[in-house]
Amino acid sequence: MVPVGRSAYSDIAKPMEFYFHYSDAPVSVAGLQTKYIFNTTRLFRFSNFEEAYANSFYKPIGLPKIDIDFYLYPNLAGPVMFNGSWQVFIWVNASAYKPATLHCSLKR
Repeated sequence: MVPVGRSAYSDIAKPMEFYFHYSDAPVSVAGLQTKYIFNTTRLFRFSNFEEAYANSFYKPIGLPKIDIDFYLYPNLAGPVMFNGSWQVFIWVNASAYKPATLHCSLKR
């Protein structure tokens, strides 16, 4: 894994980019085993477009909504404190027969 950037602590806000991944082997996060993680690495293990498409989420018509929890793994190297305003931008590529919605909740 290659971090996006490294720097010593300062009072200046530092933007952080996180990428959502599917891990072939489950990892342990807070006592849970999961294959859905997010972290600062841009490395994706798909060798071609077809393989990436095969690992995307698909919901057949008539089945319940897709509900996936992603966990931060590995932990950040140091403490992170939010003070004041902060923003989260999520880029999602989706297609559907009917209008789709995205719900995002951030939990500690």
